[in-house]
Amino acid sequence: MVTIVVMLFLIATVVFVLSQMLNVSSGNVIDGQRQGDSTAAFFLAESGLDKAKSVADAALSAGNFTNATCTGIATNYNLGRGSVGLTAVSTPATCTNGGGTPCTVCTVTSVGRVGVTQRTATQDLVLTTVNGIFCNAGITDCSNTPTVTWELKLKNTAAVAGIGLFNLTYEKQGNNIATCAPASNCRLQQDLTSPSSGINSTGLMGNAVLIPAGSTYPIYQTMSKGDVRSLAEVGAFFLGTSAPVLTGPTTSAGAAAYWDDDKNNTTSRTVGASGMSTGGSNDGTATTGGTCSAPSAHSQGCTSWCYGGDTLAFSFAGNVTLLTDALSGVTFGTNASTGQNIAMTRIAKYPSSVVTGAPRKVDAEIWYARNPNFTGSSPLALNASSYKGRGSGAVGAAWTTTSATDTSITGTTLTVGNGFTGYPAKIISVNDTVVSTGVAANTTIVQQLTSTESGGMATMRGGRGTYQVSISQTVTGANGRAWTVNSNVLNVTACTICYFAQNDAIALAGLSAGRTINAAQTTATTYGRTEAFGGLGRYSISGTATQVASSSALYAGTPGTTVYLPSTSSQPAVTTPAMLITVKSGTGGVLPPGTTVTAVSAPNVATTAFTVSTAPTTALDGASVCGGTCAFFVPGTNTTFSLGGITSNFNEWAAGFMCMKGVDLPPDAVTSAITVNRRWTEPVQ
Repeated sequence: MVTIVVMLFLIATVVFVLSQMLNVSSGNVIDGQRQGDSTAAFFLAESGLDKAKSVADAALSAGNFTNATCTGIATNYNLGRGSVGLTAVSTPATCTNGGGTPCTVCTVTSVGRVGVTQRTATQDLVLTTVNGIFCNAGITDCSNTPTVTWELKLKNTAAVAGIGLFNLTYEKQGNNIATCAPASNCRLQQDLTSPSSGINSTGLMGNAVLIPAGSTYPIYQTMSKGDVRSLAEVGAFFLGTSAPVLTGPTTSAGAAAYWDDDKNNTTSRTVGASGMSTGGSNDGTATTGGTCSAPSAHSQGCTSWCYGGDTLAFSFAGNVTLLTDALSGVTFGTNASTGQNIAMTRIAKYPSSVVTGAPRKVDAEIWYARNPNFTGSSPLALNASSYKGRGSGAVGAAWTTTSATDTSITGTTLTVGNGFTGYPAKIISVNDTVVSTGVAANTTIVQQLTSTESGGMATMRGGRGTYQVSISQTVTGANGRAWTVNSNVLNVTACTICYFAQNDAIALAGLSAGRTINAAQTTATTYGRTEAFGGLGRYSISGTATQVASSSALYAGTPGTTVYLPSTSSQPAVTTPAMLITVKSGTGGVLPPGTTVTAVSAPNVATTAFTVSTAPTTALDGASVCGGTCAFFVPGTNTTFSLGGITSNFNEWAAGFMCMKGVDLPPDAVTSAITVNRRWTEPVQ
């Protein structure tokens, strides 16, 4: 019995041990299975994040990413021996990268499931905006031929056509240059290189094209040799309420651009070696036409490439040391005492440190400055004056008789004969004093009785005819007798600025100083012309009666911060920021640099006026004034510029200007948004 009991105990012990061993073995198998399922589920979750990123990148590349794109990532699908569930939340909740409130983050949650095991991963896809494309020669063949490996595709999301400006910057060594690919969309405006052809030199190719509304425009170039180095291309859109255009006398290549690749032309070069931070351009608004140089030339020869423009763009290509190297500023018009010192604004810079794999030795940038043009048929406002009235005039009259029967006085009747010439530039008015040999002192005109001018009394007063005088006397006619009529009436016979008014100071060649207009003008149609308020006509003036011959040197008003224009001239406008103006040409006048328009008005139908921020240092007198890009240049000479932030990291650089008109909206960087993986989380199970 004992033996049997022992045997049973041993059997029970063995069974128990075997069962425990089976339990442990089974648990190990289950744990191993779950561990494998967990790893697989994790990779499925990671795969889901990659799928979400590809969806986001595709939408960003097409330029139609919205909050719906982000939330639309949500899906469930089977993959391998498991499944993936995706959800996504957009920040902001309502957004679009097509011109409205931009989307900044798409937070994706991916759940990978295998069997009963699941892993959850959450990642923020930060939607980073970049300004172009690059090719890193250390990784990719950048020759772009026979297969296109890099190109910049632009989509104009605006409602009207816009000008796309492209800046291709590339490392250049020897005679390797960029060229427009066959059947490409190149519209070349600039093509130049920095001072040397050796190591550290850089090339710049500038294209400008009008891209229709809602259209995608691919542009690509090729390199002439296989030993291509790194490159980057950046772009910007210039838009208006209607389609803008390039300036220049023709639509041919180069007609709207300026460059000069001679580093020794210190006031006109647009290239530089290490340490050089200045350059310049000619006066691109000096003429309205002429033949402009093609991009293959070493410099732009015409001075009409920017005529009538409102926007000046600056393309910069630098061979640099670090991805963070960039210009800190561009100032156009740095000429001492005459330059406007225009601080240009950067639109785009590429590449940057946020772009993975970007080449560090190329820096492509686009800057711009915009200034509204005068409105009208011409970009120039003509006959600008610091005076309210500007024209020709006379006071009183003087003549010499030609015969014994010409001019005489009988009783109280003065007869003015054919010796009186020059009417209506000189006229006889009531209260004028008559002076001649034998005429009684203080004899004045009481009224006109008749007119022998063509048209008679109805329309031709103040000339030849008969007048009643204040003193009865007899003064017989005599050949060669001098007659003078002294007057207190200013007779304005012509005016370019027609706003003569009461209390205005009067200046006329031959008239004593200190005269003013006494009273408001009373117009008439009986003095050989139709008089107009503030313009042609007669004005009572202060001081002693006198006679002054007709002169074109007639002024009214006191110069200050108000400038007057004929209403038929092109006109300025009050804008934000304020319209910058300058004197382009004319007989006189100087506006200090930085002068802007602060207000506009219309004093009468013939004259308009505007107020400037600073009074002219020399009063304007028949000057031609301009706004737009014309105001950026120093008239008639080279206009210099300076580059901020140029350090020893800038080995060489090449640059150029391009000019447009009709750009009345802020420009947009040609951007494509990319997803950058940021916050990544997985909850502890």
